[in-house]
Amino acid sequence: MFTRVGDEKLPDAKTLARIECALGPEIIEKIHGRIVVIAQERKVVKGQRIRLETTVTETNIHYPTDSSLLGDGVC
Repeated sequence: MFTRVGDEKLPDAKTLARIECALGPEIIEKIHGRIVVIAQERKVVKGQRIRLETTVTETNIHYPTDSSLLGDGVC
């Protein structure tokens, strides 16, 4: 229900990034851990391997200024 998998529309990457910033890395790690445990209990996965998505996307590069560096560091 959190990720709406199997429900209607899935949240986009920007929405998930905002959720991650709001909850913090510790909570996100706990959520991921719980999802893995549930998947193992239901025998959906064995939990022996992990696959990561590492797609690279093109973006505009800007000359760093003090204010833009501060903005880049804020979630």
